This record gives sequence, structure tokens and C-alpha cells, in this order.
Amino acid sequence: MINIITKKSSENNWEITPYIQEETIGNEYNLTNQGRHIQSVKVGKNINENWYANAMFTRNNFNGFFNEQLGKNHPLNDGLRGHEWLHKLQNNIKALVNYRGKFNFFYKFEYFDEQVNRYSRQVRTNFNPATQTTNPTASDGYFFSERFIHHVNFNGKAFQQASYDVSLSFQQQRRDVEMFNYRILDRERFNIEKNEFESRRVFFSRGTLNNFIPWEKVKLQTGYEINLIDGFASPMSNPLGGEQINRRLDAYDFFTTAEIRATKRLSFRHGARLMLTNQFDPLIAASFTTKYLFTNGWEIRGILGTAPRVPNYDELYTFFVDSNHDVRGNENLSPEIGTSAFVHLKRKFWLNADNSRWQVKFSSWYIRVKDRIELTVINDMPLQYQFNNIDLFRTWGIENSHSFQHNNFNLNAGISVQGVSQQLDSRDFDDDFLYRLQANTNINYRIPKWSTTFSLFYNYNGPQFQFVQRQNEEGETELVRGKLESFAWFDASIRKQFLDRKLDITLGARNLMNIRRVNTTATEGGAHSDASRSLLLGYGRSFFLCIQYNFNF
Repeated sequence: MINIITKKSSENNWEITPYIQEETIGNEYNLTNQGRHIQSVKVGKNINENWYANAMFTRNNFNGFFNEQLGKNHPLNDGLRGHEWLHKLQNNIKALVNYRGKFNFFYKFEYFDEQVNRYSRQVRTNFNPATQTTNPTASDGYFFSERFIHHVNFNGKAFQQASYDVSLSFQQQRRDVEMFNYRILDRERFNIEKNEFESRRVFFSRGTLNNFIPWEKVKLQTGYEINLIDGFASPMSNPLGGEQINRRLDAYDFFTTAEIRATKRLSFRHGARLMLTNQFDPLIAASFTTKYLFTNGWEIRGILGTAPRVPNYDELYTFFVDSNHDVRGNENLSPEIGTSAFVHLKRKFWLNADNSRWQVKFSSWYIRVKDRIELTVINDMPLQYQFNNIDLFRTWGIENSHSFQHNNFNLNAGISVQGVSQQLDSRDFDDDFLYRLQANTNINYRIPKWSTTFSLFYNYNGPQFQFVQRQNEEGETELVRGKLESFAWFDASIRKQFLDRKLDITLGARNLMNIRRVNTTATEGGAHSDASRSLLLGYGRSFFLCIQYNFNF
């Protein structure tokens, strides 16, 4: 999926940028029903010295991953109908109007719609003994999501030295389902039933006021955040039954921070946030940060704070049930109550008469959360998930990262070790901290003479351990340690610019390690149903071609 950063100005009077991307899904690709096909166009206009506007449309057609499945028109009841990864079609429209003058203003609009097609693997053969023929049918569904967002922002100076920033946004989204039966041989849908199974309206506002007191060594900021969500969902065992239940969650946050420069090298930053909701008692978060600059260029930063969090709307009220999913919110959730500590040590080095730059950073952290909210399995057969509180969650870790730049060469690399401990149902474990190693590398090299950039990305995820619930032969639930085996992602690309940088072509490959499934014992299982032996993470090695042209005039 492409990601274009929103621009609020342009050096040219007009900018028109069409973009296409063609990508294989594993080894599957054609121009009709396989692969990924993305088309996009962006138009920007400098109206005058104060006003700028742009608009963009993107269509992303992901045709699903068949693997060994044979698609929606497979007529046999052998488990091979449908896709391993579902088909998804997305359309996205964005627009922006920006003003710069005595104050700054912008308005952004976004519209998004998505359709996901799910084709059942179970086929009813409907054998007719009189004619010795079959008329196979299946029960399928289309899932629709629609969302639009209006966002307005004002920012500027007030009272000569103070600055303000105020944002207002309104978002509305809905999810619909269309269930039907499908005559496979006739390519015909019948018994079509439609239903809106989730909808919500969200109003959000955030405002800050900075430097409103003329103190040279103290910088103050105060502000607020308001998040009002009004929605409904259908608590049902299938998407076409039950009654809608209205839900509302209102949150009002007020915060203030103060940065104190004690000396040229020592500074402090304090912060506090009051969190009010219509569902829970008030909570207060506080943080204290200290930064010191050593004479040799090293910088150390320490952060201590409390980290409470109230459950969000999805965790409280989600209820999404179909033949493949059963994910439920939990209105009885308690807020998370946490504390955290971070230490960061970093330094920049300049080498070869400032032609090379190297930055090294060391970090360590410890987080302790009471009543942490996680998605847990509440039933094995059938598989059901629900958000629940974990009695005690603890994590600590260390990380070392490096960033090196020399002329046209860039390297970013890092390695981290993280330990996680979970305490469930007030039970302790002898070996409670489970550790995981992660490493990543990102390399870019540009040859200016060729207008070409080579890029490599590598990410290694070491074995991941977690406690899972199992039923033993006596039917009793016990906790055991599960393990997800290690795996790695490796991507590569070549970007070439033509016609005075107007034409941009990128050729690349994703998942060169060809990862699809990873062996695991870190899933739930029962006495008569073993846990899954593998977890689907990817669809294998894929290749993509991106072409973008910039019409600037």
C-alpha cells in the first residue's frame, strides 16, 4: 500500500502526479483476478501566495491469495473453494485546502470504502437422484466498510509570543454485511440479505497553548483533548439477526507540561494529565523527564511516569461474529493502571571532515501494568475471543540502534531484547519472564550519476514465548508455555528516475525469505483438539513495479 505524505504547499503552480503499482501475491499474478493492482492520481494547485489545494484518489485491488484454494467457482465439497487470504477492494479520496497568512488554517477531507469478499469452503452438492446431476451452492458474504473524516486546524501566534494550535474533526463510519447463497455452476446469487451491523460517529478536538508566560528558562504548555463516540452494534450470533444496541463513550482530557532549563546542559520536563470519561472514575497521569548534555557530546534522558489508560470503544463494545470470527468487547473491563521508566543515551559523531555522520543510541525500559487489556481466547470450540484484563503485565528490555550516513550511503540498524511477564488469575509462574530478540537493518545507496537508489530492508524476529491455556485429558484447564518459531522479513528495491526526475520507476521484491506459515505451539488447544501447528503470517515471495510521473508546471 502506498503512503503519500500530505503536502500543504508546492513550489509549482500545478502538480499532477499519476501513479500505478502492479504486484504479485506470492507467485500469483494476472490482469484480472490475481495479484495486487493500485492506481492513484494526485492534483495540487497553488491558488495564490496564501492558498494551496490538492486532491488525491487511490484504488487498491487486492485479489486475495489462492495458494492451494481454487476460488469462488470451485464446485466440489473438498475444502478447496475460496481463498487463503480474502479478496479486498479499497477506494480512498483525500482533499486539502491550506491557508498561510497572519494565521494558518487547513481543512482536510477523507473518504474511504472497502469491500472484503468471503467465499465459504463448504459446498452443498444438492445431488438430484432423478437426474443424476448436482447443483452446488455455498453461503458467502460481502463485508463493507465506509468512513469519512472532516478535519479543521487553526494555528498561529497570540499575544505576540504565545502560540496556539486547535484541531476539530468529525468522523463517521459504518460496516455493512451482505449475506447470500451462491449457485456455483450458474454464477448466480440468491437469498440476498443486507444489514448494517456497526456504525459510529466520532467528534474529536485538541487544543494547545504554548509559551504564554514570558519566562526565558521555563516553557509552559497547556491543552485539552475531547473524544466523543456515539455508535451502535448488533449483539448477535450472526450478522443478520438481533437488535441494535446504542453505546456512547465520552472522554475529556486536560494536560499541562513545563520544561525548565536549569543550565545550558541540564533541563527538566514535568507533565500531568487529567482523564475524565462518562464510564469510569477520573484518572491522573504524571511524568517527569530529565535531560543532561555531557561535554563530550553524549546526551542522557530519563523518564519516569504513571501510565493509566481507560478502555477504548472497541475494547468495550465490539461484537463481530460470522462463520470465521467471534470477537467480543467486554463492558466489565477495568482501566489499566501502569508505571514506566525509560533511559536513553545517545551521541552523534562527525567523521571525515563532516562528510560522515554516525549516531548511536542505547535505550532501556521497564513497564508495569495492572489490569492490562488484551484480546484473549474464552472458548476453544468454537473459537471465541474477548477483551479481558490481565492481572499483572510486566516488560523490560534493552535496545541498541545505529544510524550511519556517508555521502550517498545510509545505514540504520538496531537490535533489542525484550522480556515479558504475565500474571493471570492471581497465579504466579516460576519462569515468568519470557524473552524475545529482534533485529533490523535498513540500507540505502544512491548513485547520483544514474539517478538510481538501491534499498534493502531486513527484520529478524527471534522465538517468541507466551503462556497459553490448554485442557488436559482430565478436562482441567492448565497454563503452559507456547513458542512461536523465529522468522525474518527481507525486502529489496531499485528506484530509477528519468526525464529530469519527472518519471520515477521502482522495481522491488517483498518477503524474499518466502515466509508463509511459522511453526508455533503458542495457540490455544483442547484435550480433543490440538493447537495449531503453524501460524499464517505471509503469502510468500512477491514482486512489484511502481511507476510515477510528475507533471509540474
